[in-house]
Amino acid sequence: MTSQYDNNRDGYNPHETKITPANIFTNGLTLLAPLLVDTPPSSVFPAWMSEYGIETNLIYAQPLYTAGITVNSGGTVGQPGNCTSAAGEYTCNMLVAETLYGSVWAWNADTGNLIFSRQGTTNTAGQNALWYDDCPNPAIPKNGQGGVGSLPFAGIVSTPVIDPTIAVPSTGLYGVMFLTSLCRDTQSATSRWYLHELDLTNGLLDVSGSNSPVQMEGSATNNSSVTFAPGSVLQRSALLEVRNSSATPSNVIYAPFGSAVPEASTSYPYDGWLFGYSVSGSVISTTPDFIFDTTPTGPSGNTGSPGCYCPSSCANAAPTSYQTQPNWCGHGGGIWMSSRGMAANTVSGVSNAFVGVGNGAFQTSSLNWGSSVLDFTYSTSGVGASPSQSFTPQGGLFAGDLLGNGTTNLITNCGTTGSPAACTSTVESLNQNDWDMSASGILLFTDSDGNNWLLTIDKGGLGYLLKQSSLGGYTSNDAGNQFPFAAASEPCWTLGVSNASGCHRITSMAFYNNTLYYGLSMSC
Repeated sequence: MTSQYDNNRDGYNPHETKITPANIFTNGLTLLAPLLVDTPPSSVFPAWMSEYGIETNLIYAQPLYTAGITVNSGGTVGQPGNCTSAAGEYTCNMLVAETLYGSVWAWNADTGNLIFSRQGTTNTAGQNALWYDDCPNPAIPKNGQGGVGSLPFAGIVSTPVIDPTIAVPSTGLYGVMFLTSLCRDTQSATSRWYLHELDLTNGLLDVSGSNSPVQMEGSATNNSSVTFAPGSVLQRSALLEVRNSSATPSNVIYAPFGSAVPEASTSYPYDGWLFGYSVSGSVISTTPDFIFDTTPTGPSGNTGSPGCYCPSSCANAAPTSYQTQPNWCGHGGGIWMSSRGMAANTVSGVSNAFVGVGNGAFQTSSLNWGSSVLDFTYSTSGVGASPSQSFTPQGGLFAGDLLGNGTTNLITNCGTTGSPAACTSTVESLNQNDWDMSASGILLFTDSDGNNWLLTIDKGGLGYLLKQSSLGGYTSNDAGNQFPFAAASEPCWTLGVSNASGCHRITSMAFYNNTLYYGLSMSC
């Protein structure tokens, strides 16, 4: 029960029974009910939203459906009677949604009747607040990256994950949901991120005895001198839960972070982060198994090859292009993937969790991992705190000939001066042009010959088809891997040469019946 239906992120629901060709052609689609969430008080909206009359509680997370949740009929919160009663139990097919203002709502998916709500400050019964007295406001009034833009709230941004196999100890009923929330103490102007485990069977309360909520904080496992900065990042990518019955503990929750601050500044004040929490039964580890910083080494430590690619003036001069911004000097590398979650696959007792890292510093000496795909393993030996393998583009099979047919349909300016020229797809060109790696997310699939593939597409419209077991590292031509290829007929570039006729950006991917599908959005 997760974003894009499963951990392959393949966008295919094999359990669908009602939305079938026969039903659609015969009955069409009808509106069951408008499912309304709370509206925050107008006093909390920033002036620019009030001026335009935009005062609403936005939903960024993908609503999740789960079948057959038995709710606690003796619970004191909510309306369990809106579920179907049989033999003294109330059971629902449940739809759950979360809002930017930090509220959570659960409805009977068959009738649209409300079962539970847990609002950002208080619910209708005057209890069950998701936020605490010392941190009451989920507002983060900043212009930022990572999809928040100038939206007023970032209470719950990413898509949670539902696990119907975990029992709530107090009742023995099954069904919990993991989510992250941001709260901002307006008195001290500090931000804090929390990982929650909510009880779907009773009022969306934090599961008793689970350690929920766990405050997400600490220093990077891969560089203890770097500390997580909660006010500079946004947990936008969907959460990933990996269940591996061969490992101990059997469950791991992965939570990636991207930027929530303006990027075009000399300070460039953020890194990308990935937290991993093990879950035993219903108990979340109070401290993360690892905290990985994608770009933990600053300019003085960038001694790898390729080097920092940062002119000495970049740290104290106004940047004019991505090449002269400090993201090439040990910062950046946010994980956002257009809100899509990490993808995971388990083979022979070893789970591989794949993540795409956006623009930022990169060195082959494993110091920094901007513009890369990383693989974190999880097995009987524990939860991997550093990448077991990686991929960073350095040209490829079709470099300079991206269609593979004697023509080049990607024109950009590979340097800061000179005329536009065709260039290969490299970590440098991705950083120069703001082509975030894995802007499409990551899709895992198995072809008809049994080969396990990873597909990802950058913001410029270039695709990378990689073997899951051999991502390729930093090489120009990896045997069996194919990259880059032009996934869009009119690739985009944010900086550099513009396209007068507009361009295509890959926004989603799916795999069904040995066929790949992806959606294009038009940018002008």
